[in-house]
Amino acid sequence: MTDTEPHPDPEGTAPSATWASANPAMDRYLGRCRTRLKWIARFRIAALGVSLLAVLTVSLAAMAAYVVPSEGWIVAARVLLYAIGVATIVAFVLRRIGLRRTARHVERRIPAFDGRLITWLDASRRQRRPALLPNLAGHALEVAEAHPPGRAAPTWLLLPPLAVLAAAALTLYLAYDAAPASWRLPAERLWTGDLLADTRPTIIVEPGDVVVPRGSDVLLRAKAHGFAADILAVNASFAGSGSWERATMLPASGDGTHEFVLVAVNEAVDYYVSAGGARGGRLNSDRFRIEVADLPVVEDIELALDYPAWTNLASTTQDHGDVAGVEGTRVGTRIRASLPLDDAHLVVNDQEVDLDDGVGAFTVEAPGTWHVA
Repeated sequence: MTDTEPHPDPEGTAPSATWASANPAMDRYLGRCRTRLKWIARFRIAALGVSLLAVLTVSLAAMAAYVVPSEGWIVAARVLLYAIGVATIVAFVLRRIGLRRTARHVERRIPAFDGRLITWLDASRRQRRPALLPNLAGHALEVAEAHPPGRAAPTWLLLPPLAVLAAAALTLYLAYDAAPASWRLPAERLWTGDLLADTRPTIIVEPGDVVVPRGSDVLLRAKAHGFAADILAVNASFAGSGSWERATMLPASGDGTHEFVLVAVNEAVDYYVSAGGARGGRLNSDRFRIEVADLPVVEDIELALDYPAWTNLASTTQDHGDVAGVEGTRVGTRIRASLPLDDAHLVVNDQEVDLDDGVGAFTVEAPGTWHVA
C-alpha cells in the first residue's frame, strides 16, 4: 500500500496554487493518510462483495440442487450474481475519501491533534486566511511528525477485510471444487450457464418441454452424460398436488437410456430426472413441463394405393398407415380425427404435404416415414 498520492482540494477539484501554498508538509501528511484510508475502504468493499457472492452462490446452488427450479429462475439468479460482481468492482475502483473525512478520522485516531487538524483544514480553504494560520499549522505539524500516517491509518486495519475476503474466496473455491456434485454442478451452472455444457456431467432428458393431447401417454427417456449412474428416477409434480412423486425408470437399451411412461396425462406436469451413483451423490436434470391441450387425435386412417401402370397391380385400400409399394406408387390419404384438422399436414420424409380437411396424397419415391402433424 503506497503512502504517496497527489490529491485534489477539499471540494474534489484539481489542486490550486492557493491550496498548495497553505502548508505543503500538512498537505503531504493528509494525502498519505487519505491514500491509506482509501485502500482500507476498498478492501472492505471487496470483502463485502465477495462474501455476499459466496453466500448467495452456496445458497442458490443448494436450492437448485434440491428444489430444481425452472430455467427462468436460474437465469434471474445468474443476473443477480453478475450485478453484485459488477457493482463490487465499480465501487472498488471508484471509492474515494475526501480530505475533511480523512481529517476527522485522523482526529479520532490521534486525540493529540485536539481539533487543530480540522481547524487548519477549514481555515486553509478560506479566501482570506487568518493571521494565526501559520502558527496553527506549526502546532498541527508537530503532532503529525510525532504520529506518522501509519499510526493514523494503521496497516492492521486491512487484516479484518483481508481475512473475510480470503474466507469468502475459499468458500467459492470449495463450492466449485470440493463440494458434492449435487451442489458443485448447480453452482457452476449459475456462473457459466451452458458455456461448459459439453464437458459437464448432465442428464439428457426427452421430450423436455412439450404440449401433448389431453389423456395421451407420454414416454420419458433419459440418459446420463459424462458420468455413470446406477439409478435414474423421474420426479413428477402434477398440477395442484403441491408434492413430488418419484418413480424408478427402466433400462431401455444397451446405451444407458432409461424410460418411463406417464399414462393418460390429463393435467400439466412438472418433472425432472435424478441420478444416483454420480460422484458426490445425487444429480438432477433440468426441470421440464408437460402441458396438455385438447388437440385433435387421429381416430381413423384410410389409404388408397395406386401402383404404377407397369406393375399391372390393381389399386388397393387399407385402414392402417404402413405403406408397401414400389417407387412411383401414389398414396391417397383420408384422415379422420376427434377435432377438425384445420392446420394439419402430412410430413413425408421430412417434407410437408398439404391436407385439405384430412384429405391429401403423396408419391412413394424412396423408403422412409410419414405422419400427420
